[in-house]
Amino acid sequence: MPTRNVNLTAELDRLVDEEVRSGRFQNASEVVRAGLRLYEQQRNDQAARLALLHRMLDEADRQEMTPIDDIGAFVDGITAKLDAESAARAGDRD
Repeated sequence: MPTRNVNLTAELDRLVDEEVRSGRFQNASEVVRAGLRLYEQQRNDQAARLALLHRMLDEADRQEMTPIDDIGAFVDGITAKLDAESAARAGDRD
């Protein structure tokens, strides 16, 4: 496995030490790998949400334009669709 040296802030160093002392992780490398996996998951989720939003916009462009009476409800609907797709992707990962 490749080795890397990283510089952490004092706060992040304390967090790594706390996680190892708690027994949740065997060593600092496991803590860092878990953090990177979470970052990767969030990055992928964000990219998927953005792709869905682009698809929704493309679909809207192909439809007849209608005025939006309640912008809050419209945004809530989009958010619900994005959340549902994110939850489906999370279920696929399990």
